[in-house]
Amino acid sequence: MKTKELMVTVRKRMKAQVEPYGSYDVIVCGGGPAGIAAAYSAALLGVKVVLLEQYGFLGGMATSGLPILSFHNMKGNQIIGGFAQLFVDYLKKLGGTPGHVPLQHGHMKTITPIDPEKVKFAAQELLLEKKVEVLHHCLAVEPVLKNNQVKGVFFESKGGRFYLEGKTVIDATGDADIVAKTGVEYELGDDSGNCQPMTMIFKIDGIDSQKAFQLTDEEIVVNPHHDPHSGFAPIFHITTQFKPWRQIIEKEGLFDGIADHRAWLMCLYQGEMFINTIKIIADSLDPAALSLAEISARREAHQIFKFLKQHIPGFENAHLSLTPVKIGIRESRRIIGDYSLNKEDILLGKKYQDTIAWCGYPIDVHKQDRIDSYFQYVEDQGEYGIPFRCLIPRELENILVAGRSISATHEAMASFRVMAPCMAIGQAAGVASALTIQEGFTSLRKIPVDVLQRILKDQGAIL
Repeated sequence: MKTKELMVTVRKRMKAQVEPYGSYDVIVCGGGPAGIAAAYSAALLGVKVVLLEQYGFLGGMATSGLPILSFHNMKGNQIIGGFAQLFVDYLKKLGGTPGHVPLQHGHMKTITPIDPEKVKFAAQELLLEKKVEVLHHCLAVEPVLKNNQVKGVFFESKGGRFYLEGKTVIDATGDADIVAKTGVEYELGDDSGNCQPMTMIFKIDGIDSQKAFQLTDEEIVVNPHHDPHSGFAPIFHITTQFKPWRQIIEKEGLFDGIADHRAWLMCLYQGEMFINTIKIIADSLDPAALSLAEISARREAHQIFKFLKQHIPGFENAHLSLTPVKIGIRESRRIIGDYSLNKEDILLGKKYQDTIAWCGYPIDVHKQDRIDSYFQYVEDQGEYGIPFRCLIPRELENILVAGRSISATHEAMASFRVMAPCMAIGQAAGVASALTIQEGFTSLRKIPVDVLQRILKDQGAIL
């Protein structure tokens, strides 16, 4: 390229950094479960929505191989509907889930196994159907801030840095990235600053399912409506400690040498398993620490696969087919909002005037010591409310948070961090953002809660 042409190109890019890339009613940062729920629900009300996603697909942790948890409380009553249920129904039509599968034991009443590839397609098609503009390979990095008003978002792309103008912004990054960049205070981890360990779920194919299903020594989830022609596995979930192989585990130093460490083996189709057993302790906000966590987790996945292939019946002809694009982060930043949900609220099953979603999942804390982890359940096997105030960052206007980063304590977050409640929170954030624009409210705090709740119910939410 000639020097003159190069200078023209540079000037164009510099200009692009000053002028907005586009102007929208609602900007959603992050295309995980909370983000897609927020974008869809806002667009359903007719406002102009854009979603920024750092990867080339939507779905976030829903593409990891994990099932969706917590549609039901421990009594078996469904407490989450709305977009989350619509998403499952859409997946079911694609053949990407059998729906909600009952459990006989364990810390939840149902699981909802999902196909990661069909999740990507379902999320994409649902948003495009509602005319959401999706910008892939665009990482939201910083708010456009005027005093305490969030006026838009800067994002990085292969074409450089640009910004979007927005009337409202939804931070669905999972780490409260946009809120944190405003300079307001946030919380991280427990009282000592320790966050729950990360995990890396990996996929193994070529398994002899009939043999492998014999290895469980704890919980097993049977497909109650198994049809051999459907392709779905006869068993969806196994929990095991590999008790007969304890000496080998200790000798090879697997699971940090803890022989009674549990593994969760998740099956959707015949001959495959997604395995959740790795625990990595690292600071997810530190680039070097996060990079080392990715490296260590992937090494451990290969070590565990080698152990399974050499010693466990049914894995003789198996192969490690997939590790994820990103390590699974259970916990990072939490905003300080107009209300902070706490452990007592959850255990007592509190309800609030501004409840926008329910959650019945227990407090599920994975401590940094592999052994020292625990569950604590909601009173009377019920559910608790998630207040709208938890989505509103203190000291800021025009921005809401959706997903695990809402305002809560370390232990409270350990309950609602799973996908179904995060989708319900995202739906509320999307509806609230659209409602603010449509009704001309000067602040998200001025939204009449009864109107917000009515619209959520109209969209199928259970309140």
